[in-house]
Amino acid sequence: MAGVLNDEAALIQIFVHLDTYTLCKVEQVCKLWQDLASCNTVWKHHVERLCRNRKMKAHLGRAGDWKTRYKQLVLGRLYPRIIPKESRKPTYEENLSALQPIPKEEFVELMVKKRIAIKDFIQSATNKKYKVGNAYYKHTKSETIGFGKKILLQDKKSKALYCGPAVRNLLGLVKGTADWNITPNKFDVRVTDSYNIYVQSKSVGRMLVPRTELLYTDTPERQ
Repeated sequence: MAGVLNDEAALIQIFVHLDTYTLCKVEQVCKLWQDLASCNTVWKHHVERLCRNRKMKAHLGRAGDWKTRYKQLVLGRLYPRIIPKESRKPTYEENLSALQPIPKEEFVELMVKKRIAIKDFIQSATNKKYKVGNAYYKHTKSETIGFGKKILLQDKKSKALYCGPAVRNLLGLVKGTADWNITPNKFDVRVTDSYNIYVQSKSVGRMLVPRTELLYTDTPERQ
């Protein structure tokens, strides 16, 4: 029984079937249970179930994570879009100069050979315990990405890595527009010709795309 209480995958499968009141109580048991009961996998399930009952499409909207989205839907506080003030946008060159370099030695680049859950892949490839937030999968398809996730650019020639607000600016992800749905064929060709795009995963069950690269680090999550 003790093994089940510390098995992250088993706990998540249990937590997705709890009602939200019990789930909030579960978060108070210990740090591990708090992290798992608050993860996107669990709360996405609750948002999808709520949206099915309301006959509406489940999506993140302007929320940074699925738990926040659930609160917005239940409380009815959807935070209407604020029309941004007119201001001069940084040029492509200005955004490039504002990129924040990351020591590439902090990351290991792994090749995904088959469709597999991200946690299982990391632990199999590195023989280390998977740390949520330390893996970055290669962006290959249209998806909605909350502002709580980090995005990295990797120079295709030098393999140098970059982070920071300028990355989102280069990709056109300005807060308050488009709900941050990013589509590869809509990026500036200058970006896609020169850089690979990696998105932070905060899930234990995300299924990885075969024949793509993944970056993983043991260093603490960057702010």
